[in-house]
Amino acid sequence: MPAVPNHPETTAARQQPPPPSLSGEQLDAARRLAQRIVAEHGRPR
Repeated sequence: MPAVPNHPETTAARQQPPPPSLSGEQLDAARRLAQRIVAEHGRPR
């Protein structure tokens, strides 16, 4: 038997739902915000 059985939790972790659809403007703003956060706080470990 496999060490990791096919439990629903394991399968759900592998198959993540698609990201919510964003408009171009929202995507742009999110990218700028993320870049600013990275610039201020450094990259996450």
